[in-house]
Amino acid sequence: MREMRPRTKYYGPPDAAAVRDWKKGIAPALGGRKARAFVAVDGAKIVAMLFVEPITHDPHIRPRRAGYIHSAYVRPRYRRQGILSALSEEAERWSAARGLRAMAAWVLVDNREALKAWRRFGYVTSAEYLIRTGPV
Repeated sequence: MREMRPRTKYYGPPDAAAVRDWKKGIAPALGGRKARAFVAVDGAKIVAMLFVEPITHDPHIRPRRAGYIHSAYVRPRYRRQGILSALSEEAERWSAARGLRAMAAWVLVDNREALKAWRRFGYVTSAEYLIRTGPV
């Protein structure tokens, strides 16, 4: 999160409620039944993480069900060593074992390095998430 804050005005420090919601959202991944967390370690230090869970898309998007990758992160020192690729392959295997035949990844539009990596893995942009700030 700290790495992305300077790159975009829409990704700022979370408030306490947002942190609670995020922790609540990833809790199923830690149990492994409804979602799964994958990590890479160097000794006792976690150097990368990736969360995946089944989602059902909007009715107009095909296929409707997919493995949804989010909160993927590799520490800068460990990038370009195949770690994200290995984690995403595990997420794909986990998803396929649950009958999911498509994958989706959530990536900030300003995170050019991540977008480039996911595109190398065969992911394409399927939608744009638009934000309008100010009074609504």
